[in-house]
Amino acid sequence: MWRNWLRKFFFHKVHNGVTINHQMLTFKNSGSIFSTGKARLGFGNFETSEFFQSLTPSYLKNTGTIELGNEVTISSSFKILNKGTLKIGDQTYINPNSIIRIENGLTIGNHCAISWGVTMMDHDAHEMEGKREARPISIGSHVWIGANATILKGVTIGDGCVVAAGAVVSKSFGPNQLIGGVPARMIKENIEWKK
Repeated sequence: MWRNWLRKFFFHKVHNGVTINHQMLTFKNSGSIFSTGKARLGFGNFETSEFFQSLTPSYLKNTGTIELGNEVTISSSFKILNKGTLKIGDQTYINPNSIIRIENGLTIGNHCAISWGVTMMDHDAHEMEGKREARPISIGSHVWIGANATILKGVTIGDGCVVAAGAVVSKSFGPNQLIGGVPARMIKENIEWKK
């Protein structure tokens, strides 16, 4: 019993409804981060999360706004650099080694499943021809994004979509589509999947 208390005292911190496992987390927050219910940062959904956590520390730098819905879990080894508005809906989970870099905005709906190594980035990171463009990303509800997929600036993904592993999504797609390839294209329409 005292071990559980000790572990919670030293490794968990509660911040505006968000429980943070800061054992291996760099937490730089000069913005706003809160949950509309209960959310968790730096926790694993699966045993392999502990393996990833031992390899790569998590990093969060927030100078914008992060709003997490109820029962959101962002697993260990994540990297989040947010200067804009990041909103994640209820009962959505993000698996280890995911990277989120936001300057404008990212909205993820309810009941989404985001796999290992997914990258979401709403800007170019560097200037090209004197411009550095940032456009918001919108991901609907009940969307499954496969391992190592990349979602780029200005993309909207409709409700019920499945993004195949390794896909690079650079344009928008409507609801209930299977999306895959580099660059991503619609593979199948009117699909259904279960979490």
